Amino acid sequence: MNRSGPFASLNFDVGRHPISPRLLAVGAAFIIFTLLWLVIPHSTLYWLLLPLILALMWAASYGWRPAVAASIQLLRWLLSL
Repeated sequence: MNRSGPFASLNFDVGRHPISPRLLAVGAAFIIFTLLWLVIPHSTLYWLLLPLILALMWAASYGWRPAVAASIQLLRWLLSL
């Protein structure tokens, strides 16, 4: 291939893309939830996961940075009791 010209510095080779850590986290959450669904009774699992789902919805609607800052303040307040 001709490597001289205006497009000589462009790299069009497709390399291997490693699996994204976010994709691994989502896959792990899916597997853990499925195993919990099979082991724990559904009504108990509902009440165990409800606070987590509410916290995630709150963080998504509030923005993740303010949510993390508020969570840190809450944890510091709980530790100071």
